[in-house]
Amino acid sequence: MRVSWSAPRRDQQNGKIIEYEVLYREKDTRVAARVKTERLYKDIDGLLVGEWYEVAIKAFTFAGSGPFSSTKDYLVPDGEW
Repeated sequence: MRVSWSAPRRDQQNGKIIEYEVLYREKDTRVAARVKTERLYKDIDGLLVGEWYEVAIKAFTFAGSGPFSSTKDYLVPDGEW
């Protein structure tokens, strides 16, 4: 599943963004996984087809990280992964 987002507005950044962290978990579960990327998208493999996942993103600068975004729900479609 490909997750994509837009960079935070300049006035919400605390310096140059060096990477993003993607937090995801199967909907209504407590176990989450984290992956990092320097791009404005991340392909996440190994998800269950037909299941819903909650995803949140946060950005990192040399000064540290910002807060996680609000979560967005994604459905893994049949036959895609």
